[in-house]
Amino acid sequence: MKKSRRLIRNTILALNGIVVLYVGANRLYGSEERTRPSQSTSAAELAMLRDFTAIDVDGDFSVDIVQDAAYSVGFTPPGTGQGRLVASMRGDTLVLRGFYNAPATRVKVGMPQLARVVAHEGVPALTVSGFTAASVSLRFSGNPQVVLRNNGVREWHLFASGSGELQIDKASLSASKVDLKGHATLTVID
Repeated sequence: MKKSRRLIRNTILALNGIVVLYVGANRLYGSEERTRPSQSTSAAELAMLRDFTAIDVDGDFSVDIVQDAAYSVGFTPPGTGQGRLVASMRGDTLVLRGFYNAPATRVKVGMPQLARVVAHEGVPALTVSGFTAASVSLRFSGNPQVVLRNNGVREWHLFASGSGELQIDKASLSASKVDLKGHATLTVID
């Protein structure tokens, strides 16, 4: 075999070896990065979140949204504080993500105005209380327990994908029109 052909063959083999090592290293370290949990948002960082009118929540924790004059986000993990909450802003939307939380973990959000809530599958319970507004859109998937209590919203736009349980108290129901699309069990409570 000529010297030039051997040089070309060895160069191609070396390049192939480098590509295999590169892909292998990326898969090994790339998957490790995806499974490592992000740090929780600190209480000081939660206190800085403001000027949101919508909430997008995805996680294994319950959420209580209440009308308040000031903005607040409180994270209450039971016990030793296991679990994570990552909170951020996307435009006028408060984005809450949580993982590895115990079943009794709760997030309480206080805000002056509410226009929209999106609760993704995995959120076990969602409560909205004390709001007065012309219209509020609420979209939820999976099978959460959703409670609307003491609201003066004139029109609710509710979108359910899954088999969630929707509970509306008489005060919220008498003040509003409810437009429900999807599959949810609707119960009127006191």
